[in-house]
Amino acid sequence: MDTSPISIVDSMPHFTLIILRLDRTNYHFWKAHVLSTVRAHGFEGFLFGTELLPPKFVASAVGSSSTSLPNSDYTVWMRRDQFLLRWMLYSIGESMLGHVSRCSTSHEVWIIFEKLFQSQSKARSMQIQFMLQIAKKGDLTIDEFLLKMKSYADDLNSIGQTITDEELVLYVLDGLESDYKSVVVNLTTRSDLVTLQEAQFVLQTHEMRLRNSLASTTALTTSVSSNVAPSAHFVGGFNQSNFRGGRFPRGRGRGGHCNFRYNNNGKPTCQLCGKIGHMALKCYKRFDMSFTGPINSHSSGSTPQSMISAAENVL
Repeated sequence: MDTSPISIVDSMPHFTLIILRLDRTNYHFWKAHVLSTVRAHGFEGFLFGTELLPPKFVASAVGSSSTSLPNSDYTVWMRRDQFLLRWMLYSIGESMLGHVSRCSTSHEVWIIFEKLFQSQSKARSMQIQFMLQIAKKGDLTIDEFLLKMKSYADDLNSIGQTITDEELVLYVLDGLESDYKSVVVNLTTRSDLVTLQEAQFVLQTHEMRLRNSLASTTALTTSVSSNVAPSAHFVGGFNQSNFRGGRFPRGRGRGGHCNFRYNNNGKPTCQLCGKIGHMALKCYKRFDMSFTGPINSHSSGSTPQSMISAAENVL
């Protein structure tokens, strides 16, 4: 066998560098990429440790004496393994290189990361499953909530645990509020399998209906409120703040409306003489039969007697 450096390098496969660098969050993605590449070129024996290292020297008999000669198989094995080791190191992020800085073979690197992430994966898996169980939609939109749940599923997949669409749909439905009860009942009572895409479409449609219903209700409430909102002044110029204790006078006239007028200072204006500070029932002009009242738009066509009668009717 030709074991010259040139022949060995020429026989090496062309490994594509892994763009994804190994860190604490993507071990299973990194592992899948490494395995597919290594198996494609027949190097898995070096990675798994099944391709044993040949002895460095072999005995050679020359006449009656024996001597040790360099083993060409050892040289080939070492060069191939170091080639694989270098390729793997290029795919490891700086934060993880410290774990394998003393490794001399590709198999040692593989075993260290496998043990390191195996213990972390169990704890991480329990944590993610717990997050899936307690996740609630809250103020999120359906799209935002589904993206959040999908990220949990991706995290599980990254540590080697696959969650099916059916399981993810059940987690999603369990996190919805009572407004989606009808949709939850509809999807969970179906006999056929509900895909994640189908559930997403149904939930988005229901969400749109809820928004439209809320918008209509809000518009109606605003319209009704603007039509029945209490005015600062009642018919006839009364304001609740003008009465002690907040009691409104009860009138016996038409519709129970009273005709007293109050100025901006809260003092009554006499309907008989037009002066501020008293009402018609206490006006001294009520006994003056020659008094015809002030000439203005409020008293036009009214006599003092008719104004007094009107005042008496509302008390």
